[in-house]
Amino acid sequence: MSVSILFGILGMGSLASSLLPMKFDKRIDGNGGYLEYQVENPTNETVRYKIYKKPETRDLKDKGIIGSMDRWIEFYPKILTIPPRSRGVVKLAIKAPKSAAVGEYAARVGTLPVAIPKTGGEGSAINAQISLPIGTEMQIFGYVGDLAPKVEGTLKEKKTEKGSFVAGKIKNVGTSGVNILAFYRYRDSTGTQTKIMPLGRLTPGDEIEIDTSRISGTKEHKALELSIKEDGGNTAFVTYR
Repeated sequence: MSVSILFGILGMGSLASSLLPMKFDKRIDGNGGYLEYQVENPTNETVRYKIYKKPETRDLKDKGIIGSMDRWIEFYPKILTIPPRSRGVVKLAIKAPKSAAVGEYAARVGTLPVAIPKTGGEGSAINAQISLPIGTEMQIFGYVGDLAPKVEGTLKEKKTEKGSFVAGKIKNVGTSGVNILAFYRYRDSTGTQTKIMPLGRLTPGDEIEIDTSRISGTKEHKALELSIKEDGGNTAFVTYR
């Protein structure tokens, strides 16, 4: 798998809700794993969301995923009503049975906006909310056993006619997948810039190519720092300085 870092803004429509963080990645045997998610209402109306879970139906055995964990998921609340331009919290826990095999599991959780009846005035009919935001569905992963990601690689300077950049390869040589991001700092004719780019999930055995020379911008580009980190974590797996 090859990825060139093209830094930019990735976003959904202005009416799309968000479910953050967009991951789980916790051990689910023993006492299980727990995480709280922020659900955003980006509209100017009060919105009611139905929270749901469902199995991961894709065959991900080639990615090391041995089954779906949806049947072990518990969450609260099931229905969440959020005022305009505000956020609510969903608490999610996953606990695998003792019989669960060692390995990684997947599932899907999401939000589904539902209409809130509105009364237009005394004696009027009850009308459903007309404009609803877009729901969010995400794929989450958990694992049974003493598994851990381990990302290794080499990042080196790459020179072009536009300046100096960073290129190299990184690989997950560990036993579980991990969501990673790139923290990139550089200087050009406009000053010092910082970019953060999610690179997706790196499963065991996956290798990706990093090349910042495709970044759009002015000339006189000079790479200052590039760190490959776990999304939501502080420790850098691989760093160029």
